[in-house]
Amino acid sequence: MARVFNWRALKEHRVYSIEEASALLRCAPRTLKRLLYEEGVQVIDDLSPMLVIGADLIPALRGRNTKGKLAPGQMFCLGCKKPAYPDGGVVDDVAKPNQPSLLQALCSNCGAVMSRRVARGEVAAFLKAAQNPQSNVS
Repeated sequence: MARVFNWRALKEHRVYSIEEASALLRCAPRTLKRLLYEEGVQVIDDLSPMLVIGADLIPALRGRNTKGKLAPGQMFCLGCKKPAYPDGGVVDDVAKPNQPSLLQALCSNCGAVMSRRVARGEVAAFLKAAQNPQSNVS
């Protein structure tokens, strides 16, 4: 499970160095630098120490913490860490008695194995949505 950062510890109108912000967020400075790079947060200048405005950092942290629902027919790929549709719409049902269905498929982006638990009554609708992902676009 991904780390959830407490963005409420930061003030919007303050300027933080990487060390100050990482101490408030209780993470390593290198972790915060990686997060700034991944989220595209701008630092004030390229000089040392790196400074970042709280108003730029807070939305990036809030966006990382929000969970999103999967679209019908989608599964979460642990290889590419994104929602994806099954490759070719091929889904295997690894069913056990008295449990929800465990659906497994290959990721259409990276080829890794994806899994998703679905209620037994919803398997047919899931398979239909997985075989025709273009019809799910809103």
